[in-house]
Amino acid sequence: RDEGVQTVIINIFTIISLFIAAVSLVLAIFQAGVSLFLYKNWGSSGTGEERTKLEDFAYLVLLIASVILMVRLLSWPLFYATLNSYVPEIQGAMCVAGVTQIKAGMARLLQTVKPLVFFAVGGWLLLNMLDRTTKTSPLMKKKFLLLSVVSLLVIGDSLGEIIFLFKVKATSSVACCTTIFDVPTRSSAMIPKSIFGEGYGGMMIPIYYASNAIVIGLIGILLWTGSTGLIALSAAFLLALLSVPVTGICALEKIAPTLMDLPYHHCLYCFPRNVPDGAIIMALFVLGTFSAGWALMLKVLGMSSETGETLNRYIRNLLWLAFVGLLSSMVMVSVHLVAG
Repeated sequence: RDEGVQTVIINIFTIISLFIAAVSLVLAIFQAGVSLFLYKNWGSSGTGEERTKLEDFAYLVLLIASVILMVRLLSWPLFYATLNSYVPEIQGAMCVAGVTQIKAGMARLLQTVKPLVFFAVGGWLLLNMLDRTTKTSPLMKKKFLLLSVVSLLVIGDSLGEIIFLFKVKATSSVACCTTIFDVPTRSSAMIPKSIFGEGYGGMMIPIYYASNAIVIGLIGILLWTGSTGLIALSAAFLLALLSVPVTGICALEKIAPTLMDLPYHHCLYCFPRNVPDGAIIMALFVLGTFSAGWALMLKVLGMSSETGETLNRYIRNLLWLAFVGLLSSMVMVSVHLVAG
């Protein structure tokens, strides 16, 4: 390789990521404008032929949107798989954390946007599935309005990913993740230390279990009682969201170092590389948290005279998914802790 030339890293992950991002970008631009047009014109007066043409066009748009958004769900895990494939190519990188130090601001932005896109896309797909169970599609206008918002998020995510991947060069040199996550002044250590003092490490695992048990317990109560009320679902999702930073700090400070058998290393990017089922543990936690949010999202957007019991069934299924996902993640962590 010519040392004087900065080279974009091209491998199978780069090609797939760029292809999905490029196709998503083009179709999302189309969807953003068309969905707003359909939102404004759906249900408006006109001749029978005009309404038929509008309906046929709308269903074609929804079909295209469903396909591309289902593919777009892969973007988040694929992004990390692509960055992981770059690790051997980047001087000084030991894990994905090193790769994210190249254009760090853009990397942080993408890592914030991608879960938002995943949540929004998943919510829209569920809303579309719910509406398709009805006879007159009463949620059409809501679907088109939400699709326009989702399309804007996909445009930003796809464009940002394309730019970022072209900015990562094979001749880049970065610092090791230990210089980022193992410094004494890291925020994940300073926050609990300011609350519990120097012995905060012993509190991390009990706090992890307490925060997750509260969320799982509340969701279990909702399933036991059959409650699908707005306040109950809002409380479940709020507690699930609050559990995310708490679990993150506990994972950084105690759980990940213990499971990796690296007691002084606090990098979550290294966690899936050093723990065989680490990615599954993280994925189950994310899926459980998002499912609680999707249940609330459907409750807010999916109510109509035609959805009725179908909506409640969808919500209960999502609560079960949240319950199983969060509980399974915690059980897997427990097995590792017990096994040592």
